[in-house]
Amino acid sequence: MADLIPMGAVLQRLQISLPNSLPNNLPNRLPNSLPRADSPRDLTLGFPDPAAYPDFSPHFGATAGRYANRIRDGRFELDGKIIQLSCNQDGRHHLHGGQRGFGKREWTLLDHGADWADWGYEAADGEEGYPGACEVRCSYRLLPGPILRVELMARSTKPTIINLVHHSYFNLDGGGTIHEARLEIDADHYVPVDEAALPYDGVQPVAGTPFDFRTARPIHAKAAGDEQAFPYDHCFILSSPIGADGLRRAARLSGARQDLAMELWTNQPAVQFYAGHKIKTAIPGHQGVAYGAFSGLCLEPQIPPIARTGPFGRMPSSAPVKTITRSANFAFTRYEAMNPLPASQIRLMGGRPSTRLRASVRLTAGPRGICAPFLAKTAISSSASCR
Repeated sequence: MADLIPMGAVLQRLQISLPNSLPNNLPNRLPNSLPRADSPRDLTLGFPDPAAYPDFSPHFGATAGRYANRIRDGRFELDGKIIQLSCNQDGRHHLHGGQRGFGKREWTLLDHGADWADWGYEAADGEEGYPGACEVRCSYRLLPGPILRVELMARSTKPTIINLVHHSYFNLDGGGTIHEARLEIDADHYVPVDEAALPYDGVQPVAGTPFDFRTARPIHAKAAGDEQAFPYDHCFILSSPIGADGLRRAARLSGARQDLAMELWTNQPAVQFYAGHKIKTAIPGHQGVAYGAFSGLCLEPQIPPIARTGPFGRMPSSAPVKTITRSANFAFTRYEAMNPLPASQIRLMGGRPSTRLRASVRLTAGPRGICAPFLAKTAISSSASCR
């Protein structure tokens, strides 16, 4: 089951239950504090109280936009004009849509069912400096597999730029760090960045660098001469082909417990991999866990970020955006080394038993005007067998 809240159309919680069966030879750094394998396991980082998100969330589970990722100096060129956006990174650059991007706005629950929910947001012309009013939709579906499908749609009234991203932080072990998790990214090239994580022009091959994830390996690989875990926050250009369903495989992640894996499929040309090295929350998250550096990672399907081309990032002339759709399937499977699981022994779930609601909406009072007049919490559930 997945828990959703209207601020940012946030995926507040995603849990799974697995039988109590673990392979031998687990990594010796696997912490003893992890939850039992047969207990509900949190797969994403988040807070139990929706009221905590406006002040404390680093985009946990949010829908980032109007333009996710970074824009140098908050400026880009469109149709021969320089567009100045709000600057919310170090007071100088634009990140994830600005001071109050889509991930920090109140969305409206449009419709929902037992295993799906649709959210909507209407951005005004000039919001955060962007030209054109923008109509945005976010759709969550729990499908057999089990698969969490996220679809993001947008259209605008004027030429503009749009890059919508689902921004969950994943940890398939339910706790600890992601150092021992194994990651594979279907990419031959990546976008180099500077010390502020802003992109340079062009791309570089991953071969022979710490960015080579073409074969699954532990994430904690070191850069040459670096004693610290490498701080990944880079865009990878996908090399996998588009299938008949319009999706390509972007990445595969498996937990250090070696009992669960996740594949990401998308219709986007790139994926941003952020290893979570800046995570430091002031309040505890789910299960009372204090999140620190590398507590979770993001795999964000998207278009490549705007690079520096002369003084500003230039965008080609364009008409108003009619309709764009960003699709991401997060497919959860058993780890290859595990014995087959009975179909009934894996399901997505969330919340306490008293809040596992099916086809329902729970309204709770908002503590401040940010989520006025109410905070709507939708719990959607699905009992689906694991492939």
